[in-house]
Amino acid sequence: YGFTDNGQLSTVDGSLYYKIESVDFDGRKQYSETRTLNFKPQTLKGVSVYPNPSKYYINILSKETIKEVSFINQLGQVIQQLKVNNEQLKVDISNISKGLYLLKIITQKNVIYNEKLIVE
Repeated sequence: YGFTDNGQLSTVDGSLYYKIESVDFDGRKQYSETRTLNFKPQTLKGVSVYPNPSKYYINILSKETIKEVSFINQLGQVIQQLKVNNEQLKVDISNISKGLYLLKIITQKNVIYNEKLIVE
């Protein structure tokens, strides 16, 4: 048995909670302990991007307000640019082709963060 979870139902802090139900041949059910999976990486930098790699969306968290996010392909071309005014974003990337991208994140204080992003 296998299951792929792309994290779309994660909480604001990036956590997912799992409990497995198993059903015996005679119909009796058993439940596992609840387990927590945290999609939010621990970072000392001022910005974090998760989940990475991703197919459908990414979360961008910053310690200060973000004013602009640019998606840059391997040829150095800006393929998407977002003007924002927030410390936390959820960005739909389902329309972006598979590959490696550079995210250029500019804060209100004009601090620039560059993060690699893999789109699956």
